[in-house]
Amino acid sequence: MTLKTPSSQSYGCRSLSRAKICLPGQSGLPLPEGEGRGKGGVTMQAEPRVLLCCSFRPLRYKAFTLIEVSINVVIAALVLAGVLKGNSVIASAHGKRLSADIAAITSAYLTYRDRYGAIPGDDNGAAARWAGVSNGTGDGVLSGRYDDDVPSEVSSFTIDMRQFESLNFWAHLRAAHLVSGPDAGIEAAARPAHALGGHIGVQQGGFGLQGPVMCVDNIEQEMAAALDRAMDDGNPATGSLRAGTAGVAQSDYANNAGDVVVCVSLDGARGGIAGPLYSKPL
Repeated sequence: MTLKTPSSQSYGCRSLSRAKICLPGQSGLPLPEGEGRGKGGVTMQAEPRVLLCCSFRPLRYKAFTLIEVSINVVIAALVLAGVLKGNSVIASAHGKRLSADIAAITSAYLTYRDRYGAIPGDDNGAAARWAGVSNGTGDGVLSGRYDDDVPSEVSSFTIDMRQFESLNFWAHLRAAHLVSGPDAGIEAAARPAHALGGHIGVQQGGFGLQGPVMCVDNIEQEMAAALDRAMDDGNPATGSLRAGTAGVAQSDYANNAGDVVVCVSLDGARGGIAGPLYSKPL
């Protein structure tokens, strides 16, 4: 008798190589009671039954070879190096732009002083030279702070010995065409932005520096340290470039710490007249 083997797929088997066929009465398939017996106790041939016994082998996973692991490590290292190098290039470009901004404004300040014999912002002869420009007090000291903003109302922009010469500084430089920006109206007194997204301002003294100083805010510690090494002595508490927060110059630069304010002496030295408002600058 020929038995038809059921399809392995109907039983979920991968192969018939390990299948087993069991007939009634074999140990693999017990004969049910009463089955195969006809009337009068005559034994009848049981219809063959097929039992497909499937055996599954565990799946084998192929592991990475040492060479493949090495290649992946090398690729990851190259990608990381590229990212770090890219960040370094961007930071270097920003640092150069910020350094160029500081140098350009310092040059504009010195040119103004040489040309007009006065401190921009404090110059009390500016209104006679340029229409729409306000005079300063002429006392040789810049009033106001580096982080002052232009008031929304022109009537509130009153320049005296206690306020707003730090903003008038920009109006005078722009009127003299020494820095870019609007040269008329209250917008001419607005602080310029620097390459890192913060602002540049001026005031009298800062972090122990005396005389007019230029201050830039929102500077990362690492960037401040690089500027200090390039332009001064690399120490945030000494020299003509200093850095700190909350009115106090810090003793050292710390990577991954909070942003700092960097102040640079516009006269390129530590001398000058200390501002009356800043016995403890910033």
